[in-house]
Amino acid sequence: MTANPYQAPGAPVSDPPARALLARPRAVKIALGILWFVLAAWLLGSVRRLSRLENMGDLRTLAYVAYLVAMSVVPTWLLIKITQGRNWARIAAVVLIGLSVLGRVFLLVTVNNLTPPMLSGIFVPGTLQLVAILLLFLPRSSAWFRGAASS
Repeated sequence: MTANPYQAPGAPVSDPPARALLARPRAVKIALGILWFVLAAWLLGSVRRLSRLENMGDLRTLAYVAYLVAMSVVPTWLLIKITQGRNWARIAAVVLIGLSVLGRVFLLVTVNNLTPPMLSGIFVPGTLQLVAILLLFLPRSSAWFRGAASS
């Protein structure tokens, strides 16, 4: 046996293409813009609700604050990961938005005397989120996520 078993392979070795070379499709950019807008509007509403709380020492209030923090951090983290092209984050966003839509349907069915502002607070963000999710799953968007995963 004349070949050295510890010799480096003869095939050329190179780095995978840089992530920057994979251009983000317009549909993904629009979807991310929509989702960031909905999240920012939700955060502003949350700050407004927090400013109206009277008893910050109450256990229910602390639980509500913990809920608001979690519901701010998790979607923000998912959006950052979607921006980085992580397919699992796109799927997790579908699950969260699906649960959100179910919650909105529950509100429509169970709450009596919904005012127009309440209805717009239910329909507008939900519709925007569904549009964004559809944009994230268009063929070009899916191809970009597949390409991002391989680089």
